[in-house]
Amino acid sequence: MPTSREQPFIWTTWLNKLLMGANSCEWAAWFKTHNQRTEAEKVPSATDWTSFRVAHTALLNKAREEYEQQGYTVMTEHQNRFYLRGRVATLSGIPDLIAVKGNDGVVIDAKSGKVQPWDPIQVQIYMWAVPQALRQYKGMIFSGLLYYPDARTP
Repeated sequence: MPTSREQPFIWTTWLNKLLMGANSCEWAAWFKTHNQRTEAEKVPSATDWTSFRVAHTALLNKAREEYEQQGYTVMTEHQNRFYLRGRVATLSGIPDLIAVKGNDGVVIDAKSGKVQPWDPIQVQIYMWAVPQALRQYKGMIFSGLLYYPDARTP
């Protein structure tokens, strides 16, 4: 049985699909924002998570190496987790990579699966939220990049 959250909580991947119109059920987004389920209550996914993680990690390593060779300092996944607490709700997300060189910042989201139309919106949310939520990036303006196995897409 879902339990009420103390404060509304929005995960970035819930928001990007809603903004894109790929998920038109506003009630479902509202429900997840206001309630949470235990792991035991979650519906099992048909995704092969082991294969996904292996492919995703390889892609992250490739992107990280590319940016480090260009002189960027690169932070990955959970080093980038943010909680942006607003008056009404908390927005949270985990950008795959954040690369910084001087005042140049790039938010990179690696996509090892099928290209989805809401992927750019997820990166745009990160570009907006990261400098507000993470002190070390305050005042920076980020560009965004989707990183796919065969090509990078701005």
